Amino acid sequence: LYHVFDDQSLANHQFKWLNVPKRKNGEKETRITKNQSFGLNDFINSLNFLGFDQLFIYQVIGCLRGIVLLGEIEFTEQNDLAIIDSESSEYLTKTSECFGIEEIELKELFLVRKLKQPRSDEISINRSKREAIDFKATMAQIIYQSLFDWIVLLINRSIKGDVKEDDSKGSILLVDIFGFENMENNSLEQFCINYTNEKLQIEFENQLIQSELETLKKQGIDIDSVSVSNSSDTVDLIAKGPKSFLAFLEELS
Repeated sequence: LYHVFDDQSLANHQFKWLNVPKRKNGEKETRITKNQSFGLNDFINSLNFLGFDQLFIYQVIGCLRGIVLLGEIEFTEQNDLAIIDSESSEYLTKTSECFGIEEIELKELFLVRKLKQPRSDEISINRSKREAIDFKATMAQIIYQSLFDWIVLLINRSIKGDVKEDDSKGSILLVDIFGFENMENNSLEQFCINYTNEKLQIEFENQLIQSELETLKKQGIDIDSVSVSNSSDTVDLIAKGPKSFLAFLEELS
């Protein structure tokens, strides 16, 4: 999300919802660097490659900026009712511009809940500070989820052709493998996560590479000189047989 900002006035701003800790020393880095801002062109080029028009790309970037800026809007209380902090007025203006709505409408969404009842007028109820904060978070989640689903649908259409919203075929598939980490102090839990990750990686490589080699072999291509290395020996040392590391731990416990 850093990459959707090219506004120099935000170059050194620390965004609350982009407060990501570094890997080892626990320090947090939220400043948008010059190199990171160049990623905006890569993002635009990727969407262009998929056939998205400039208006759509502009709208996507606006929504992503708006989501991040939502995190900068703070609330205070007056007579137990939520009001927008005076220091957040700039971000309220920028957020409304990103979403393409009037600032007063966005402000009312945060502070007032409207109920429609049958056979009666609409009822407006002022939100508390807690309710306003919860609404802001829910709003961001709904916008991001809707945007993500819409982009996936359009990518599917660009790859396959006409894909209906409820069509399960031709969809983008993501394999979410919990990441390998190298902390200053690795716990047993992290060790087991890393081990499992390596096992999955080996299985993936075997399925993918071996199938490709079989295809090449059927096509008469010499594959005898092709060698594929992986971490099988290390994985076996950890968990294979009675002399493995995990077996040793089991015996000690």
